[in-house]
Amino acid sequence: MKRIIRTGVLLLLLFIAFSGPHRTAADAGTATASFPTVWDGMNWNRVYNYDFYVKRYPSVKKYYNGDKTKVLRHFVLFGMKAGWQGCKAFDVTEYRKQHPAISRLFGDDLPRYYLFYQLYGYKGAQTDLAFYGWKIMSKTVCIDPGHQGRGNYGTEPVGPGSGTRKTKVSSGTYGRYSRKNEYQVVLEIALKLQKELEHMGYKVVMTRTSHNVNISNAERAKIANKANASIFIRLHCDGQDYGSSLHGVRAMTVSRRNRYVSAAAAQKGQTLGAALAKYQAKATGQNVLQLLTTDEMTGLNWAKMPSAIIEMGYMSNPAEDRNLASPKYQDKIAKGLANGVTYYFTGK
Repeated sequence: MKRIIRTGVLLLLLFIAFSGPHRTAADAGTATASFPTVWDGMNWNRVYNYDFYVKRYPSVKKYYNGDKTKVLRHFVLFGMKAGWQGCKAFDVTEYRKQHPAISRLFGDDLPRYYLFYQLYGYKGAQTDLAFYGWKIMSKTVCIDPGHQGRGNYGTEPVGPGSGTRKTKVSSGTYGRYSRKNEYQVVLEIALKLQKELEHMGYKVVMTRTSHNVNISNAERAKIANKANASIFIRLHCDGQDYGSSLHGVRAMTVSRRNRYVSAAAAQKGQTLGAALAKYQAKATGQNVLQLLTTDEMTGLNWAKMPSAIIEMGYMSNPAEDRNLASPKYQDKIAKGLANGVTYYFTGK
């Protein structure tokens, strides 16, 4: 009986010891916060503390009746844009003053400062991690989900100043087994890739985010050009008219003899394509098919930056078609492609 009492007392003391005030993520780095810090898959624990935020801006707490999730949402969607301070450790106004080089990079895009500090700058602006993040956050990636809901079979020049004309854009292939269209699958993966890249710190420009568009292949490249994108990634799936055995991921780029694209951009495009195919295959277990170079792809010929088409798999192959339509498999593709982008820019 005495042993039971002693055990009970010990458990009670342990409970008291570990049920005191919780350390917040902002106070303790990786400690578990007593309030939510993750919004839309991104953890803001190094720049946000609920208690600090509502004490500094009590009107927010009053407006949302203390709902911690809604207050976090306010900070991410509105507070950062306004430059509001989310925790004691990070003040965006002071951070800009202290780091003019970072300020020159991000300008008045205030949420980028919070993101940089959250991902890379929290250990100091002169650390290897910060320089690694600098390489990433200075880049803009344009993603083109190939095709669209309805094709446009008018024609356009295959490249700037060319007399050769090709169809503006088709609706693509379809899954014989999944019964999904290529334009659906590539957009699903593109949106996942967009989120993966944004969570790493890249700026992402999308040529389309819905099926109900009418954007030619040349116009898609021009979107990338206007955004001054660092790279242009065109997502596609492939299919065989006859047979179903071929499967795997393949990159397509322009050759170094391309009359519309500089030799340097063409070479970098081939490096980009190889990295994307390699890392997608690494994530999915697919085989990598031989890289193809072609100077007949309008969307590549009009791009001024390194660009590549990634044929993510064959919708004519039973297993690959079903995989391409699977959300979990799409997650793997997106993660693999995002890692390929980072390898291209950083070598890591």
